[in-house]
Amino acid sequence: MADDDGDFLSLERLHLHGTKAESSVADDCIGGEDEKGTGAANTSDDVSSPVMSPASASMPNPIILCDAWYGFPLQKRPRKERIYAVSNDVQAVKDRVCEIEGQVSTSHNTNKWKVQVEFAADVDIHRYLERRVSNGHKNDAVYLSPDAEGTLSTTCRPPCIVIIGMLIDRRVTTHRSRLRAEETLNIRTVTLPLDELNVKELTSKEPLNVDIVMELMQRWWYNCDKLELKLSQIDKDLSEEAVGSLYKRCFVEAAAWAMKSQRERHPNRTVHITTK
Repeated sequence: MADDDGDFLSLERLHLHGTKAESSVADDCIGGEDEKGTGAANTSDDVSSPVMSPASASMPNPIILCDAWYGFPLQKRPRKERIYAVSNDVQAVKDRVCEIEGQVSTSHNTNKWKVQVEFAADVDIHRYLERRVSNGHKNDAVYLSPDAEGTLSTTCRPPCIVIIGMLIDRRVTTHRSRLRAEETLNIRTVTLPLDELNVKELTSKEPLNVDIVMELMQRWWYNCDKLELKLSQIDKDLSEEAVGSLYKRCFVEAAAWAMKSQRERHPNRTVHITTK
């Protein structure tokens, strides 16, 4: 997402590019040029149709699993102010989930798409993952951490289960979420591929606010569902590179809108890590 002169965008200008994302990635995959440079045949089907693609239909609904235990201090009797702060943030997150879900359902005329949000402590997370593994989805769970060595791929749809830490703390402590996931929960950690946005103030190591991560993931999943539906409706075969590029745009558009929300909802601290 670079400027016309090749420079990186600033966060102030990112939302201007993000607003162009209202036109679906899926629409472009059938309206662009084919290998001979001629316009590809378009279809009259509405991409907003509630009918899910074969690939999406076989997948379970996406799940955001909140590691709620992570947000509390280690004291046996934490201060009431701390408990209230965590409670308020959890409620705000729930409200944000419903808000985004309502937006995509209304704007795309579908009620068959839904992201499930669950709040769990250590034991609940393990039990939940074991149950999902027994259902045949063995590689569908990752723990998002800005300190992880690996990064989610943008050339395919993201995992069905994404775990985030409900840490309510203004201080940035490196490796805390990674150690929590890998040593305590024994779950693979990854970062969000924020570098793909090419924003000079933003890297994949940026610890985003919980509500923004939730918005980004919901939009990303939904963009992929729409893309897969449209891919199932076209006659021509696209190259692996072309399909990967379309999937990448699913993420970039979702991330651009999420960062726009980040700037609007947290204007005093849009980014937590300042790079020079």
